[in-house]
Amino acid sequence: MGVERVVRQVESVEEVWETTGHGTIYVRATGVDGRDKSVKVGGKPGQKLRISEYDRVRNQERVMDMKADVFTNGMLIRVDMDGDDNPNLLSAEGIVELFTVTGPEFKARVDALNEYNVRRLIEVCDELDATNSQINCLKDTLAAKWPIGGDTPMYKELSALGQVASPSK
Repeated sequence: MGVERVVRQVESVEEVWETTGHGTIYVRATGVDGRDKSVKVGGKPGQKLRISEYDRVRNQERVMDMKADVFTNGMLIRVDMDGDDNPNLLSAEGIVELFTVTGPEFKARVDALNEYNVRRLIEVCDELDATNSQINCLKDTLAAKWPIGGDTPMYKELSALGQVASPSK
């Protein structure tokens, strides 16, 4: 199994991810000797994580709750690919640029973001002199898409497709 893992590691594409917050993140990765190791990244925004696609997928398979997947919940953003297809790859400059947009275009761009990024935007509203309509749009989006105590739309969609295990009765 160890040799097979090393071969997959070599064949796998390396990805570069960046932390977006101050928390510390631990992921499992395959070392050069073929053994699993724990990799720590974070402590401040902008820290880089280099991980193979194979190891990322293995980490995502271990996640019990989709909200805890650091690769999709916004705690890590992929920085080695073009961000045009993924609106959640928001850099500090991207956040500043987003607040220059108003009206329906602002709402459309906010609607495409994940919960973590909407919360990031709410946190910087005062610093970036957001308009009342922008603040209300962010708060309304948060309340509508991720209500307190409710299931996330992502969970509902995955459940409908049968991709989430149902609780046993």
